[in-house]
Amino acid sequence: MIRRLLPIAPVLAALVLASSSTLAAQQAAAKPSPDPISFKVTVVISRWQGEKRISSLPFTIFVPNGDRSGVRMGGQVPVPQLVVTQREGNTTSPTASYQYNPVGTNIDVISGGNPPENGRYKLKVTVSDNQVAAGPTSPSADASPVVRAMPVFQNFSADSWLLIRDGETIMFTTATDKISGEVTKVEVTLNVQK
Repeated sequence: MIRRLLPIAPVLAALVLASSSTLAAQQAAAKPSPDPISFKVTVVISRWQGEKRISSLPFTIFVPNGDRSGVRMGGQVPVPQLVVTQREGNTTSPTASYQYNPVGTNIDVISGGNPPENGRYKLKVTVSDNQVAAGPTSPSADASPVVRAMPVFQNFSADSWLLIRDGETIMFTTATDKISGEVTKVEVTLNVQK
């Protein structure tokens, strides 16, 4: 019986390669990974009539690095509708019904998930706010009583990527309502949580 001997050099090279990859894996496992961070993002929606602030609503959202979080806050407002039905003998009968419109605030925050750029973190903030308008938004006095009784809904939405430092507060957006003249301001504050 003849035995063939394997050449030693290839076997030795395979053993060295296997041991070096095992050593690299052990070193990577032993090396401590950076502590995971999350962000405390405070969004403040304020409304102004001229120089007077008439409302301020703060929202706080915690977002893990490289992830997204959101908040939904609101309800439904009944809007009366007058339905006129035709009856026998050409008489009409008005009936009241209601349609519900959503009001409230939706905020979504996405963190960039990358190391900070010059100490600034990348966040995408999306804000949508719907409310029943107050003040000089009512229709003119010569409108019918039904129209005067109807609510006016104010809608606001904005989204953008931001570069913001830990502890910094920036003005996210400012917008003026064309009906009421009311100014909506949104400020965003970032605090890194370790």
